[in-house]
Formats: sequence, C-alpha cells, structure tokens
Amino acid sequence: MLPVSFLPRRPAGVPARRLRPRSASASLRRALALAAVAVLATACDDDDPVTAPPRVDTAALEAEVRAAVARLDGDWASRDAARYAANFATDAVFVGAIGVPQVGRDAVQAAHVTLFGGPFANTTRRARVDRVTILGPTVATIESTVSLSGFPPGTTEILGGALRLTCPAQGEVQTRELAVAERRTGGWTLVRVNLVPIAATPPGPPTARPTCPLP
Repeated sequence: MLPVSFLPRRPAGVPARRLRPRSASASLRRALALAAVAVLATACDDDDPVTAPPRVDTAALEAEVRAAVARLDGDWASRDAARYAANFATDAVFVGAIGVPQVGRDAVQAAHVTLFGGPFANTTRRARVDRVTILGPTVATIESTVSLSGFPPGTTEILGGALRLTCPAQGEVQTRELAVAERRTGGWTLVRVNLVPIAATPPGPPTARPTCPLP
C-alpha cells in the first residue's frame, strides 16, 4: 500500500465526487437484458432443438377442396335440400342474393326446400372455381363463378327482383361466390358462403361484361 503522502490529492476548491444511486429504471432494463440472454441461451441449447412446423401439401389440399366444390353441383341436381345442405357445417353462415344470412345447416336446408320447390325447381348449377387459397392444413378460401341456368323464357326477375338474369337469352343467372371451408371430421365442409349476383351490363369497359353462357 502506498503511503498516504503518495496518494493523489484533490485540488483545493474541487468538491468530492458522490456516487449517484442507480435508478430503478436502469436496474429494470439491466434485469430484462439478462433475462433475454438467458431465454436465448435456453432456446439455442443443443439438447432442446426447435421443432420445424410440418410442411403443408397445398396441391393435394387444393385438389380435395375442388372435389368438395364439385359435389355441390351434383347435389343441386338431386333437388334434395338435405343432401345439398350436408355440404355445410352445422354452424355455417350462408348469405344469398337477398342478403339475409342463413345461420346453421338447418337454416340452409330450409331455404333450399323453398328454392327447389319454387323458382329454382328446374335449374342446373355449375361452378367454375377461379381460385383456391390454402390458409393452413384445415382452412381454405374458395372464389368461384357460379351459373344457374334453366329459367323459363321471358323470366326477368327472380326472388322478388333480388335476382335478375345475367344472360337473358340463355336463361342464366351468374354469381360470384366467396366461401371459407374447413377440414373437419368427414372432410371439407363450408363454414361461410357469400354470393353476389353478376349484372348483365355492369359499369365499366366491355371487357367487364360477363360471358354468356358461363364458359
């Protein structure tokens, strides 16, 4: 130890330095930083590797979804409302041309009992799937253009004017449909369906007009 005489002396008039206590916020930041380092070290431990998410075969899932949509056309042709509604989940919501939500499979079935026994009695349904987006192993969205043909000659308005013929000469109504499907027990089922009628002469350039009949 150096003698006292060799220790540096504070010049006269200079006050002694005081150690400031560390603020609570600085201590908290330091503690959080140390905790983050500990978490990262644990995550990078070779004894506990990170499991990669399972790969999704989107092509196979899309094929399944398209097959489920194709079944709708055949079930429509049967004029069996229960068979057609079986494509919908028990908690499905279907919004048709008149804009009134049909909530639940039973409501979808009841609505189609009326439709098959009335204005849609002799119609043919044909869906063209324009796009399928796989959101995960059990969820997909479906964008389709749907044709309903076979309306009697001279028909102009259907469902009290809520639906008009897109192609009067062909007796055809066309709609755009957006659906959400889920893969549940038993396969893919529709949980949400919204449709919008396509006008015969929509605003815009001639290229925006529908092709009659639906190709």
